[in-house]
Amino acid sequence: MNPGYLAFILIVILFILLASGWKQTILQDIPHGKIVLFFVFWFLGCWYTWDGYGLSIHMAVVSQWMLVLGLLWGSRTIWRSIPWLLVSCLLAAFYFLFQEIYRANPVLTLISLEFDLALSLGLLAIAMSRHLKMQMLILTAALLMGDTYLALRHRHSMPVSIGGLRFQDVWWLTLFTARFGTLMLQGMMIAGRKTAAAWSKRQASWRNKR
Repeated sequence: MNPGYLAFILIVILFILLASGWKQTILQDIPHGKIVLFFVFWFLGCWYTWDGYGLSIHMAVVSQWMLVLGLLWGSRTIWRSIPWLLVSCLLAAFYFLFQEIYRANPVLTLISLEFDLALSLGLLAIAMSRHLKMQMLILTAALLMGDTYLALRHRHSMPVSIGGLRFQDVWWLTLFTARFGTLMLQGMMIAGRKTAAAWSKRQASWRNKR
């Protein structure tokens, strides 16, 4: 699949879900206006690439930096965000290490670089937080930092490209993995609690019959 196709497929799926009434479940209390504003900047950025000073920056990445800044601003105090930024740094290091391992030995790939990376980062984000905005913050910041460092690290052997279409595929797939993995985990926990409550109630009724 060509770079960028996966991102657009995931966006179409997201639009279908939002139009079907899943907005509150998937994006919770995020205002509609902010959602529309993000997509406007993202789609506009997809058509432009800035080149200069030896850098090539895909402008869709600007919307993701705006997302990080907006989430940090929404936390009201930087001190509350410092632990999550440190988590983002750890995930950025994992992103860089994963890419380096893939470059050294692609045989270790299970499905593809994008799917393996998105699944790994998404599961790590779920383990650290099941809060939507925290997941968006740590994953977006981690991917942005990791991609920038990776590009600069190999600037002598390949063109420096930041936020390209392959990065967009990974970002969208990672957020999808984290969000829908969280929803599945929450559903399993709710089902488990209901099953435990029903079982306890049934045991109580058996005792009463005796």
